[in-house]
Amino acid sequence: MSITPKTPLGHRLGAPDAPVKLDVWYDFACPFSAKSFLTVTQQVLPAYEMKAPGQVQFLHYQYPQPWHAPGAYAAEVSLAVELVDPSKYLAVCTHFFSNQQDLVFDCVSYDMTRHDMYVMLAGAAQEASGVDASAVMEKVNFLGTSPNAGNDVGQLVKWYTKQGRKNGVHVTPTVFVNGIEEPSISSGWTLAEWSEYLDGKLS
Repeated sequence: MSITPKTPLGHRLGAPDAPVKLDVWYDFACPFSAKSFLTVTQQVLPAYEMKAPGQVQFLHYQYPQPWHAPGAYAAEVSLAVELVDPSKYLAVCTHFFSNQQDLVFDCVSYDMTRHDMYVMLAGAAQEASGVDASAVMEKVNFLGTSPNAGNDVGQLVKWYTKQGRKNGVHVTPTVFVNGIEEPSISSGWTLAEWSEYLDGKLS
């Protein structure tokens, strides 16, 4: 097996040649990640497609934290969705972040098995996007080729983790702007705060 992915990691919204590039690492079980992801995808990017089309690109990187075990299962399911039908990925991520308390928080997941989590999340993905839940389950089911074989998306999670570690990412969300970490950007930023920052980059 190759030690590198076939295609670049990250899930892009916006033009790949946009001069302002936002790389953001998120964890589905992190409430701060949810706040940031939803603000950026539902408010910031649409606003800039209206006032500065083609000027801002956004890449979402999976970065489940070890203290948020259910977030890793959600990451696997979202990556499985992308393998089955990439057009459904954004809707599924939005649904997972919008419904954390019902899907990935400890209050709902603590007594569930790993398989139960996959079934619930694949069903939620189908409900949110229309993706075939059974096809998603095929990607996250135990391969059984060895005692510790994992599933079809396990290697992708490893690559995302390696990428984040190589870039010094610890907490989520972590935002890079044009390749450099920008610690001043808060998960609680409003559209107005994002606009002030991005307008400065585009002026």
